[in-house]
Amino acid sequence: MAINFSALVFMVPIGLASAISIRVGNALGRGEPEAARYAGRIGLLIILFIQTISATAMFFFPELIVRMYTDDVAVGTLAVSLLFYAAIFQYPDGIQMVMAGALRGYKDTRWPMLYTMISFWIVGMTLGYSLTFRYGMGPAGMWVGMIAGLTVAAALMLRRFRRTARRHLRTPAAA
Repeated sequence: MAINFSALVFMVPIGLASAISIRVGNALGRGEPEAARYAGRIGLLIILFIQTISATAMFFFPELIVRMYTDDVAVGTLAVSLLFYAAIFQYPDGIQMVMAGALRGYKDTRWPMLYTMISFWIVGMTLGYSLTFRYGMGPAGMWVGMIAGLTVAAALMLRRFRRTARRHLRTPAAA
């Protein structure tokens, strides 16, 4: 339930990432690298606002969310506990998605793909597996792994966006 609800609200960052990609690409096509950087920055601010709303709902109203899915007390109790992790998950998930969108607008796809593979498969899954099975955390361990992987992806994508935007500002014709 927690991952399903997270996936539901994740539709907003996906749509926003597409819009940012288009805005960045159009700005670059017009020869306006400052406008491209601005589109990425505004997208980041918008996603932080949107993710705050979804994280707040998950953090403060998990029982209400779970009741949309089930009346089973045992299942509901576990789902409520996992929505806490889903709330934390919102920020890095939104950031990595919109920054990947901005980078697509810059026609930068190779490094984001590598960042995603490293972050999700090496960091997230390795840590999640270890916490879940070796350290006995159960489902919460996998959520911690996902949060760690997404946080690494968000940091790498944000760093790449800043560097790419600066490079385009210095040499707009060559970039």
